[in-house]
Amino acid sequence: MTILFKAERNLIRIVQNHSIGKAVCESTNLDLGKIFEHCSLEIPDEAQPGVGWLVTWSPNELDIDPAHLHIVQVLLKLAWLYSEKSDSPLKTVVSQELTMFQAGMKLEASRRQRIEAAKKERPWPAVDQWISKKLKSKTKWTSKMLWDALPTSHDGDSIYLDGEKLHCSLGSYNSIGYRAFCEHVRRQREKNKCR
Repeated sequence: MTILFKAERNLIRIVQNHSIGKAVCESTNLDLGKIFEHCSLEIPDEAQPGVGWLVTWSPNELDIDPAHLHIVQVLLKLAWLYSEKSDSPLKTVVSQELTMFQAGMKLEASRRQRIEAAKKERPWPAVDQWISKKLKSKTKWTSKMLWDALPTSHDGDSIYLDGEKLHCSLGSYNSIGYRAFCEHVRRQREKNKCR
């Protein structure tokens, strides 16, 4: 036997201010009011192991992308947790699941920040000049070819490749890997086209 949970509208403000509520709104572009109005959560009986939580909704009223279904379920579980008055073992399970979901959200946000930071232009004149010089030659250079052509020792060269990292003996630049080098190549190609 399952219980059908329908979130009440008075929970919208509470869920809206919660980090999970904010994440659901951002990632699905769905309105919390519409989710609460058109979605229900089937809660399994504690005595029935293996029976899962199900989200039900009217597809005519609300279009939920199948990829977002788990996120909507987590949101409804959050609303259920706030509305549940009895002390049930399910509350503990849901609390743990929500904690893990929040940890995953933090990891994903951190990953996105690192990717965005890597995309930002980090000027490294010695590398950019070396790349630009090579690109201006008659040879058609791919990023891989340029990477392979980097000097491997710093005898007289300001940049040099050591294993999987590119280093610079001028200034205080951090070493970069192949992906960051490819980003420098891309920017130099764009700059050379503009000239």
